[in-house]
Amino acid sequence: MLIKKKSLLVIVVSSGVISLVLISALIGFLIHAEIRERRSHDEYKKILGRLQARLYADSVQIGDLSLRIATSGALTEKPIIEGTVRNNGQESISHIIVKVHLKDENGADIYEILFNALEPSLGTVDLARAAVAYFQDMHHSRLAKYSSKSFKHVLVDCPHEIYKVLRQRALRKDTPQWPGRITSEIVSIEFAS
Repeated sequence: MLIKKKSLLVIVVSSGVISLVLISALIGFLIHAEIRERRSHDEYKKILGRLQARLYADSVQIGDLSLRIATSGALTEKPIIEGTVRNNGQESISHIIVKVHLKDENGADIYEILFNALEPSLGTVDLARAAVAYFQDMHHSRLAKYSSKSFKHVLVDCPHEIYKVLRQRALRKDTPQWPGRITSEIVSIEFAS
């Protein structure tokens, strides 16, 4: 039996479409697997950072916290959190994610902010990271073992009420800092490699 030309054409086109669908499905699966692997890796790093923070937090101290309006330099009139981070442990640290809680005079939380205490004080995290990979590490200082470093972080999205209180206190000059309490907790730590 001879296969008619139409039937042969249908077989070839069908085989091509089926092959294309199979190849597309394989490519989609590989892309999905890659995305899943990246998410797993990112989640692993996040969990590892939290675990390291719990285990190593006794060796890291955040102190001298203050919140005020900057009065000079490029950050003039910006609300800033200042403090010192001290590493009393055996490892050098590349990132310390800190959560700072602002409390009113009665001790109630009114605002919290999350930031990297070892990042330069440019106002936002995005400004401190360059798109070129080899510049990225230059923007983060490392905290060596048994050393300390002062930090300054700009409150970019500072609530108007907090800014108003700080501004009023800055005008008085005798008590320019936040009137309530400021507490902190270490959320994540990444060791320098």
